[in-house]
Amino acid sequence: MKHELSDGNVVDLSKIASVSVVRDMGADPNSIVYSKMSFTIHFKDQSSLEISRKYHYSDWAQAKKILEQDRQELLNKLREYKARA
Repeated sequence: MKHELSDGNVVDLSKIASVSVVRDMGADPNSIVYSKMSFTIHFKDQSSLEISRKYHYSDWAQAKKILEQDRQELLNKLREYKARA
C-alpha cells in the first residue's frame, strides 16, 4: 500500500521497518540563515529516506508542527496497514 507525504514523496508501507522521531539537525551547511529539522523512514532493505524542512530560527515551531503531523499521519497509516495484514 502506498502513502503520499505532504512533500510529495510516496512510500510503500509494506517496506517500512521503522520511523525515527523528529530531530533538529542544526544549521544547514548550504545556508547561513536556515537550519534543518527532519525524521527518517528506514526500510526493510536497509535504505532510508529523510523527510526534512528548512526553517529560519523564528519559524522552528511551525516546521516542527508540520513534520510531527506528517510523521503521525504516516504512523497511523502504517498501523492501519499492519492491522489489515
